[in-house]
Amino acid sequence: MPQITLSMIVKNEEKHLKKCLDSVISLVDEIVIVDTGSSDKTLEIAKSFNSKILHFEWINDFSAARNFALKKSTGDFILYLDADEILSDKSKNYIKNLVKNKDKIGYLCTITSIDEFSKQNNSIQYVRFFRNSDNIKFVGKAHEQITDSLIESGYKILPSEIEIIHYGYNISKDEKKIKAERNLNLLLKEYETNKSEYIAFQIGQSYFILENFDEAEKYFKQAISNGNLSKDLQAESYSYLAQINHFRFDISSTEVNIKKALSLNNNQPFYYYLYSKVLQRKMDYQNSYLNLKKAYELNNFLSKLKRNNIQSVHLNNYEVLISLISLSIKNNDRKSLSFYGNELFKEVKKNNYENKEHYGMLLKILSGNHNPSNNDLVKLIEIIDEINLELFLLIIDSISDVQNKLEVVLRLNKSFPNNVELLKRIAIIFNSDNKTEHAIEILEKNFDKIQSDPSTLFYLASFHIKNNNFRRALEIFDLIENKFPQISALNSKVNEIKEKIKQYI
Repeated sequence: MPQITLSMIVKNEEKHLKKCLDSVISLVDEIVIVDTGSSDKTLEIAKSFNSKILHFEWINDFSAARNFALKKSTGDFILYLDADEILSDKSKNYIKNLVKNKDKIGYLCTITSIDEFSKQNNSIQYVRFFRNSDNIKFVGKAHEQITDSLIESGYKILPSEIEIIHYGYNISKDEKKIKAERNLNLLLKEYETNKSEYIAFQIGQSYFILENFDEAEKYFKQAISNGNLSKDLQAESYSYLAQINHFRFDISSTEVNIKKALSLNNNQPFYYYLYSKVLQRKMDYQNSYLNLKKAYELNNFLSKLKRNNIQSVHLNNYEVLISLISLSIKNNDRKSLSFYGNELFKEVKKNNYENKEHYGMLLKILSGNHNPSNNDLVKLIEIIDEINLELFLLIIDSISDVQNKLEVVLRLNKSFPNNVELLKRIAIIFNSDNKTEHAIEILEKNFDKIQSDPSTLFYLASFHIKNNNFRRALEIFDLIENKFPQISALNSKVNEIKEKIKQYI
């Protein structure tokens, strides 16, 4: 009997399958591939690896297909992968030692999802390697799991150093939405007959990816309603709820939910990162800095914490460092600015960023050691991206020459036409130069973009008041009250101004 069977289900995976099988061919003794209807070269690739190929009619149920593959797998141990995954090199020798154990065991494996689009890799832990047995089965039409069945059959679930690299989410936002839509339909159908907290959580995640935040919120609340969901997934649910509140500019609810997430799991860098964002909105820059510093430190030691987190988000160190530098400036903390500036330069060199020398100039300007010329600013535009744009705008704010400042931001606008913070900054500069009509024009022209940002809407209404356009100002203030009722301080100010300007209409 083969010691290790690779058990897989596939459909039209010619893009990934060879890479997957190459990663395990020296380890496994049997490859079982169940095809659910491929029309490309998937089966040709599978045959070239001497795989046992079987066919299964797709019935919109991942577990059914996975269980069929499991029944046809004869190895003492089962390793199951998706075609868009590979087993890391370091895991192979480790696994060879595990098969010596004769007990009924399932091993937690770390699945690291690569995401070059968001530059934030995710990791999650599932049982992917376990001793074979007739009594076990996968459960779940989508996001199928084997763990519950293993536990019911008396298996021990143990941590391991096995790492699986997943490339399936290294795709665009639109492609992720297509996947989420597919999974959502399966999950909702299953939820009709199985009101599982875990399924509710997965439905919430799918709706979140699809940006249907009302439905996502409903299902995350259902997932945590009775406390039966695992502690880590409860924390994740509160984190998602906090993100939804953050999108809605509901600072109070965001803070409540992210604190609940942290109380359940204080080893997640993303939770501290999000809490830092909340505190920035409260203009509590010192505590925002402390939480972001914690996020950065945890992120750098994440590999040591993998066994403590069922699910983790690996933060983009570059983005975190940019924010730490920004907060250091706001706190007038020169020591931290110098430290994180050096850390940023190391990160840039390590990842071989283009125009590395420009980052050195950027840091000199931010530290006050270099007074930028117009030519310097034009050069810096070459390294400006959506992440470091806010930091560059801090430099712009320090420039006293309005024309110089305006020239630079208008150049930036060509590269970042949809950035609301930049649009707001351009309007503010126009207004400071007594060109309020231009300020109004640029914001009204981009009204579809700015209406999701209450601060920019408030500026636009203020510019209209300055130009005696009171009716339009009232329309915008009404929009703020209707779209952002949870921002009490802003709405109090809006209501006060509305009462004053009504007398002029």
